[in-house]
Amino acid sequence: MELQPDFAPALGLLAVAVLKSGRPALAVGLFEQALALDPQNPRLLNGYQNARLTLGIRLFRRRRYDEAEALLAALWRQRPDSLVLNLYLAGLYRERGLLDRSLQHWAEVVRLAPEDPALRLQKAAVHLQRGETRDALRELGEGFRRLGATAPAVSDPTELARLAMMVLFRNRRYRQALEYARTLLRASYRDVQAHAIMAECFAALREPVKAANHYRRALELDPARLELCYGLAAALWEAGQYPELSQLAARIEHLSPDDGYAAYYRALCRALQGEDCQATIPALQEQIRRHGPDPALMGALGREYLRADLPELARGWLERTMKADPANQRALLDLIGVERRLADAERELAACAQYLRLRPQDGRVRREYAGLLFRHKDYARAAGEIEQLLPRQPRNASLRRMLARSYRGSRRNAEAVLLFRDLLRENPSSEELLQELAFALTASGSQPSAVALVKKATQAFPKKPGLHVLLGGLYVKARDLERAAQTLRQAVSAFPADWRLARSLGLLYRRQGNAGFAERFLARARQLRVAAKKGAGPRPPRK
Repeated sequence: MELQPDFAPALGLLAVAVLKSGRPALAVGLFEQALALDPQNPRLLNGYQNARLTLGIRLFRRRRYDEAEALLAALWRQRPDSLVLNLYLAGLYRERGLLDRSLQHWAEVVRLAPEDPALRLQKAAVHLQRGETRDALRELGEGFRRLGATAPAVSDPTELARLAMMVLFRNRRYRQALEYARTLLRASYRDVQAHAIMAECFAALREPVKAANHYRRALELDPARLELCYGLAAALWEAGQYPELSQLAARIEHLSPDDGYAAYYRALCRALQGEDCQATIPALQEQIRRHGPDPALMGALGREYLRADLPELARGWLERTMKADPANQRALLDLIGVERRLADAERELAACAQYLRLRPQDGRVRREYAGLLFRHKDYARAAGEIEQLLPRQPRNASLRRMLARSYRGSRRNAEAVLLFRDLLRENPSSEELLQELAFALTASGSQPSAVALVKKATQAFPKKPGLHVLLGGLYVKARDLERAAQTLRQAVSAFPADWRLARSLGLLYRRQGNAGFAERFLARARQLRVAAKKGAGPRPPRK
């Protein structure tokens, strides 16, 4: 895109990448730019429609109904037989109270997917809102029949909605059950069962904050129901709301003094709230004796052993946790910390790889993993990890430098040259980058280009003795020892206090078999190096 910003295929690919990264509004804009350049491209048109659909659905879920309707209705006019578009428009018009238009789309939804009972039940919910009990009964009866349930014998709209909610919930149709629960709560917000079912549905959909909210509402109406307390405890645990969970455990103990759940959550909360390890470890051990190999308890015990500076014991309990629950991301993160504490690089690498398979979007851990691979000279794998990080941080100089070095280490020298060139363009006075670019050019078979580059740098930056060391080294690699000696002798004269030049010239003389000169300059290099460390420069050697 930087080289050719009006290249439509590249714009389209960028739009697809942006859409997949969860930014549909930006993707829509990019597709529009691409279509302005190539308006008849069918792939671009299809991608554009998919991006608009994704954006419309996101706006609907965020309750921005006017914007969502504009997008979804425009798409529906192009694709009137789209099940997804009819489904979302039916829901959108229901939320806005436009029940006639909602029913029109529900009729299309049922026509397009006649075998799905949940869709019939959702259509029945709109009939109920309109007071059309007979039509609602017909749809409910057909929906229940397809679910394998008996058609209801009641005609009261509220009870029909309650039956539909329960049948859908028992059949694990959680999103559809939520619609009926909302219908009940619109009629009466003090409906304990509707709040409880909403909480259970949100918990099943892995939305613990919403689940906890409805458990709280249910408990406000029926504060003595232990099963609601247990549900709230599980939701608070998943949401990481540990102080409230600790208070809830005390409330459960008050309602039921010998309750095992209260002791279970209290032990977990004490550990998570940073109480003394001498108290938390025995409490967790006691709960493990009672409950057996519970992943939450074992993971917490592993963390407490790590906090108590007992990493070997921590490793054992965290490995047990992973055996019981291989997808436990928290335990894997803790295990990475344990292996780092024990300085076991192989195990740390394995734990990082396992964690990233479960949570590939965790950039922090991927960065640590890439650095660990790089430090252990596994350059090919390090490059693969950095390539996944760079799209989110495309101008990060340290990542790009590590990637360039990884390319060089894995003999991908042409790619290393391109990256080092970009980096050097941004920081032209960097000796280190110049050296790495020169080495990459040499490794790729472009020795003359490397020499020409460094010669040009010595002219541009005449006060940098390190560049002369590099140029001499390149001549040595090219086996042009005379030119190397000439370059280094001139540099030693110009920079008599630089130990690197003296050492390079001494090593060159040794290679040429001139032992006397070699020893003289190597000894001088040692003196200069010691003096440089002390901050004082000795007198230059006599010639």
